[in-house]
Amino acid sequence: MAGAKNPMEAKRKQDKKKQLAKNKAARTESKQNKLLKADHRTIDAEIRTLSATSSLSAEDTERLASLKKESERIHKAKEAYLEQHPEARSKLFPAASTSAPRPGPSLPVIDTKDLYDSTGKLKDPTRSAYYDPVFNPFGAPPPGMQYKEREDAPPLPQIDASSEDGSDESQQDEQSEADSDDEIPLPSGPPPLPQGVPDQPVESESSDEEFEIPMPAGPPPPKHIVQRPIQTTAPPRPTFVPPRPLAPLPAKPTLAAKAAQDPTRAPITQEEIKRAAASATISAAPQIRDLKKEATSFVPSALQRKRKADE
Repeated sequence: MAGAKNPMEAKRKQDKKKQLAKNKAARTESKQNKLLKADHRTIDAEIRTLSATSSLSAEDTERLASLKKESERIHKAKEAYLEQHPEARSKLFPAASTSAPRPGPSLPVIDTKDLYDSTGKLKDPTRSAYYDPVFNPFGAPPPGMQYKEREDAPPLPQIDASSEDGSDESQQDEQSEADSDDEIPLPSGPPPLPQGVPDQPVESESSDEEFEIPMPAGPPPPKHIVQRPIQTTAPPRPTFVPPRPLAPLPAKPTLAAKAAQDPTRAPITQEEIKRAAASATISAAPQIRDLKKEATSFVPSALQRKRKADE
């Protein structure tokens, strides 16, 4: 039938149209999501900056026009989305951040002037909230964290300025007394022993010299040295044995020798030897090839039959 269609072909075309429509809808949705996620505040700020400029170059003018088109497309897509989802306005149009501080408990300011020593370590690490006898024995706070003390830590003693001056003066007095004590000359002889320790005889250098063992006169005896015998003769060298010479190869047998070895064969004459030498010469004359004939010899059989039929 002329008007009949292939059902498989019709089904294939229908599936192709559905797939094209599905791909188009996916591309449209992807573009829509990209516009919804775009930050319009950066584009609007650049538009305001370019609009406030008195003289714009051709490149800036083209840039301003493209930014306005992009901002218009973003706002249009977001407004269309808000018509169906009005609860998403805070996400699509976030309010501008203010510099007001966030409500919350303020951390106490601790004067760390008297907490550290000259080496930069805590004087009392156990007061720190980060102290651990194994993992943090110095009580140092983690990087970026403020120093914090334990709640049950006792308060630091308050030192007045007057007491500090008095302590400095007392330290100076102690230092001066220590210097004056160092200047007192000490008596000669060994230092006195503490109470309760019995006296011990002091050995002098003269007593050591009295009990020294006298050495006999004369040079010291020679040391016993073990001398090894010196080998005067050289060790025997191995004798060199030259290799045995190879036996010469036998001579190549001639035709006469071969004939003599075969008694059944007739002796070869000089004429036969000359005739064999003349016939052993190999020569080849040049040949003339017919390339056209050789080329036409590879004609397909069907074409050859056709040519024969035409003839």
